Amino acid sequence: MCDAETLSLNVIVAEAKEHNPQILSAKKDYFASEEIYNQAVSLEDPRLTAGYFGENVETRVGPQLAKYSISQKFPFFGKLSLKGRIAFKERDIALQKYLTVEQEVIRNLKYAFFDLYAVRESISKTQEIKGLMEEVEKAAESKYSSGIASEQDVLKAQVEISNLMAKLYTLFQREAVLSQKINTLLNRPKEISLGQIEELILTELPSDPDKLMGLAEIHRPEMAKALSSVEKNEQLVLLKKKDYFPDFTLGVDYIVVGSGHTNAANDGQDAWMGMVSVNLPLWHGRIKSGVTEAENKLASSRSSYQDIRNEVSFQIKDSLFRKKTAADLVDLYKNALIPQAQESLKAARAGYETGKNDFLNLMDSERVLLNFRIAYYQALSDHEKSVADLERAVGLSTDKIRESLLTGGAK
Repeated sequence: MCDAETLSLNVIVAEAKEHNPQILSAKKDYFASEEIYNQAVSLEDPRLTAGYFGENVETRVGPQLAKYSISQKFPFFGKLSLKGRIAFKERDIALQKYLTVEQEVIRNLKYAFFDLYAVRESISKTQEIKGLMEEVEKAAESKYSSGIASEQDVLKAQVEISNLMAKLYTLFQREAVLSQKINTLLNRPKEISLGQIEELILTELPSDPDKLMGLAEIHRPEMAKALSSVEKNEQLVLLKKKDYFPDFTLGVDYIVVGSGHTNAANDGQDAWMGMVSVNLPLWHGRIKSGVTEAENKLASSRSSYQDIRNEVSFQIKDSLFRKKTAADLVDLYKNALIPQAQESLKAARAGYETGKNDFLNLMDSERVLLNFRIAYYQALSDHEKSVADLERAVGLSTDKIRESLLTGGAK
């Protein structure tokens, strides 16, 4: 849990991985899937049969009293190994499902974190402008008392202050909702207060869509899951074709024989018999239907993989576009529009105090500056959210993306 003074993104991401219920549920499902292999490659339980002759069968060496049988079924050669490969792929699919849930929760957490940052900065700048308008109101009251300005200037200042208070009320409500969302994702009590967020800095990330797509083909959980599904269904087709061949059952019968009425050496001696049986796969129509079903599943999984690949490619390009757009806006607001608006407000305030400008011009300058400041922090938040979307599309964190590209591929 992060301390009361600072809300660290890295810390809460690690906390979500440890405590988020969705992630924990998916992790348990993955752990459960690890037990599939041993079940898949194990033989069926041996069958033990016991029978008692209600009416004894008389033989030369004595009456048959009871019969015990034990048998074991053995699948045709290769079936168990194919089932094992399918089980491995099912485990891989469960792993990718778990990673998908984890990455989706982390992206949602980052979205809430960056939105919270933008809202808090908007609150700070709105309060700053509100303080400025309160100073202007006092100046308007002073001028009105001196007969220099009309009462309308005082009323306009008061209305503007009320509008800013209404804006602050909405922003505080939004802040509370985002705080509750973060606490929910961290599986904390909703009322726990969150620390301050340090100033965001634009995250630098490689922007080559082809290289990023190459990483996504390896690391994006949905793509890995779809590929495992294709490979699983390839093994399933081979397994279904094995049904054209018989399975074997080996067994032993043990017959309990009672004492007879002869003097032979084997009088009353128990008997035993070895047994081999096979099933006869005569109904080829049923087997062919199973093979066709598996082949259709294989074709479907291949189409799904291509569909996911196309979607991931679009997500990467879309995230890169939004990232660049937001970065351009951040630069525009920071280095051009906000400085210009600050100068305009400064001039408008000085002009109002000297009587060169009217009050409406001052309010317009104040509103423009506030809107530019809020838009700046929203653009900064949008940039970092587009980075979070890019991480989600590739399936790696920013640091891992940089590391993988520097080392030339799959880390």
